[in-house]
Amino acid sequence: MKSGSGMRGFTLIELLIVVTIAAILVAIGVPSLRDLILKNRLRGAAEEAQAMLQFARSEAVKRREDVYVNFKVDPSGTPWCFGTAKTSNCDCEDVSGCVLAIAGTNVSKRVRSIDYTGVTADVAFLSGNHEVQYGWQRGLPTINNGTITFNNDRFEIQVKVSALGRVKMCSPSDTATKVFGYDDC
Repeated sequence: MKSGSGMRGFTLIELLIVVTIAAILVAIGVPSLRDLILKNRLRGAAEEAQAMLQFARSEAVKRREDVYVNFKVDPSGTPWCFGTAKTSNCDCEDVSGCVLAIAGTNVSKRVRSIDYTGVTADVAFLSGNHEVQYGWQRGLPTINNGTITFNNDRFEIQVKVSALGRVKMCSPSDTATKVFGYDDC
């Protein structure tokens, strides 16, 4: 039926159908968006640890002096931090605690849990110490090797340091906590 002005609008039924379909699409999309955010924060923390360990190893060989990566983890898993320095037991909570001279300038090399909200960390090294010392002769860990486990309320990624100093990332094969794109632990 035509109105007097010749314009036609949506019926109430048509509008309700469109709103219902939009609500269903939003309900489906919100959980996957939450999982994406959780995985990205977890990946970020684990990849920072991997990069820091590889950097320390290469710096030890390049500088011809030992380089340390210190992990500080609260028993609850958070807060945590890690940093790189030429000395043992650097304080990664202090901006000037973990520094390396790069091109004549002291650069703070640390990562803190505050940058990765909701991510907890656990450190399990063979000696019980929370530090990896890379020796300068071959870049081998002279103090420690072991695993740093990062997780949140759903997912888990592990960063493993081998006795040869190699750094590998993996995620448990359990599909509930698996972050795809990483080898199975």
